[in-house]
Amino acid sequence: MTSQNELAQAVGRRGMLRVSGTELKFAVLILDSRNRYGHIDYLCQPIAGEGTQWHDSNSVTNVI
Repeated sequence: MTSQNELAQAVGRRGMLRVSGTELKFAVLILDSRNRYGHIDYLCQPIAGEGTQWHDSNSVTNVI
């Protein structure tokens, strides 16, 4: 199980969100993280644009 400290390490970092079924990727800011039934999710906001959405951490690559 992932600890709260491990989940918090991604918050505030940037990554590339991959749209499933396509080659489309775009830059996002990770605003929050959660452990959902053994899966890690990130609350992502696009760097350019509006809105937020929870995504599986496997969809977010190059987290820096």
